[in-house]
Amino acid sequence: MSYYAQAGPGIVYTDAHEDLSQCLIGNAIEFTPQFSLGAHYLLSKNWSIDGEVMFHHISNAGMDEDRNVGVNSLGGFIGLSYSF
Repeated sequence: MSYYAQAGPGIVYTDAHEDLSQCLIGNAIEFTPQFSLGAHYLLSKNWSIDGEVMFHHISNAGMDEDRNVGVNSLGGFIGLSYSF
């Protein structure tokens, strides 16, 4: 079994800011830093089962001070991989 960690920034476009009844998302362009931990379990030379847990944050980094609570999510992935 092998383990890995990965992290990276991103940008997302959303129309959630148009709903003025919420205070989580304030702009059309939001930033999305994320971090994940995962594992590959080799079934054979080319096949593996993969599992990953990811933390994902969405906010506008204070560009809209009135609506910048942000959204945090924690999720998981399970997959089957084939390596060439």
